[in-house]
Amino acid sequence: MANSGKSDITLTWSIDPICQCSPIYLEWSTDSLFTNPMIIYSGTDYSFDHTAADLTKTNYYRLNVCGNYSQVIAIRVGGLNYLLYPNPINASSGYIANIVFQNQYNNYYYMYIFDHNGQLIRTSSLFTGTTYQFSVDALPPGLYIFLIASPVSNIAAAGKFFVANN
Repeated sequence: MANSGKSDITLTWSIDPICQCSPIYLEWSTDSLFTNPMIIYSGTDYSFDHTAADLTKTNYYRLNVCGNYSQVIAIRVGGLNYLLYPNPINASSGYIANIVFQNQYNNYYYMYIFDHNGQLIRTSSLFTGTTYQFSVDALPPGLYIFLIASPVSNIAAAGKFFVANN
């Protein structure tokens, strides 16, 4: 679970009690590929108050438990918060991804997917709710940009995902 304030992000999580790995690492980066994690936190209280989050960018978090990574959580303070998982999307997930976003008024949305050049390559059917599942099996490996917007241009979420080549 993640909560954001005006200047910090608080993360809490739980671990299966049969897991005996120690330490458990919480990784943070400002890119979803974790090419250059800025901090690695190791603790046992399953909570972290990130007061040094980059408030101008999307902050990405994941847990490393015994070499296995959790789903990536993306948070933008004061921006559009969403959870897209798994990311990267690959054959082990059946090339299926899920996105959870805020939809307080149960508006209807479309999901637009753009390639790395900004070309619109796919538009979903109209949907409502706070969760949307989509397939990327027809997309070649690479970086993609998504936008979830209503027909009247209210934006609920925007971000990036990566389709991996297995």
